[in-house]
Amino acid sequence: MITLSIGPTVITVCESTAKCAIFEPTETLFNLLLDTLNKNNYTCEVVYSKNLSLATKVAYYTGGKATDNELVAKDVEKEFE
Repeated sequence: MITLSIGPTVITVCESTAKCAIFEPTETLFNLLLDTLNKNNYTCEVVYSKNLSLATKVAYYTGGKATDNELVAKDVEKEFE
């Protein structure tokens, strides 16, 4: 698994499928996050944030599932290689 950090945002990526999980995205680095996903052809599976409305916004643009429950996001991440 690959782990990337963009400020406080952490992106974990499955090396074989390019599926990713996003943890704690921020409004200020939103465009950089989207650019990183697009440039690397990552497919978002889940977005976790304590702020569900922010997670929902990021999930809308990345195609992932939004959650404010870290355990849900970690369960999805466990499926990555």
